[in-house]
Amino acid sequence: RGVVLVTINYRLGVFGFLSFEDDVVPGNNGLKDQTLALQWVQKHIASFGGDPNKVTITGMSAGGGSVHYHMLSPLSAGLFRKAISSSGSALCAWGVKRNPKATASAFAQIVGCPINDTTLTLRCLRERSAEHLMGAVRVMVPPGFPTDLPFMPVVEPKSPNAFMDKYPIDIIEAESFNDVPALFSYCDDEGTVIALKIYFDEKTLEAVESNLDEVIVKAAFIDIEPARGKEVARVMRKRFLGDKTVKESARELSQMFGERVFIDGI
Repeated sequence: RGVVLVTINYRLGVFGFLSFEDDVVPGNNGLKDQTLALQWVQKHIASFGGDPNKVTITGMSAGGGSVHYHMLSPLSAGLFRKAISSSGSALCAWGVKRNPKATASAFAQIVGCPINDTTLTLRCLRERSAEHLMGAVRVMVPPGFPTDLPFMPVVEPKSPNAFMDKYPIDIIEAESFNDVPALFSYCDDEGTVIALKIYFDEKTLEAVESNLDEVIVKAAFIDIEPARGKEVARVMRKRFLGDKTVKESARELSQMFGERVFIDGI
């Protein structure tokens, strides 16, 4: 009641978050799409009965992360007055892609584009159809569990047009964010969206059961050296599952992934 609701579309995946970590393809186009939408709201919302001085942004999961990113980005300063983030933040394990150039180069090679000159790479990618590009993404992300997220928000090179040129934690510690009233929340069993994928078929369940430590490292976005990652996975498995098998531990796995992937960052 008394609310004007505005929903937006923005580019996802390779279309929104491809980054070569340079001035040609810096990344975060999806978040910049959102900023453009917020600028549109400031300019036009009064024509729809809204007040540009009372804009509240809200989102859930990746959208919740987006809300937090806008609180941290200088490009979004002054475009909203309050923020509500559900089930996501820029500090979540999936919040920032590290070494995106390596991912972008691998993608370009699958598509059949050169990688020694980003300008030529971009030109080549633009000549490919959307279907061709999505086919290459599917090569990078084979079906099964866990699901990779090859294209995510990144730290861009310093530029007046950069959405984010520092890691979120560094922006927060420097207190250089957009200081607006904010509400962050999460749900019970956040990790169910991840854990349930294990139980879709017997083949996936058996694969996870026989290789649980590596699955935990990947699904929980544990971005450290492999030996230490496996040790962390063993500690997590002992804490949440104890001596139970994967087949007996749907609830426990949901709790584990929920804490690591969502709640820790919130």
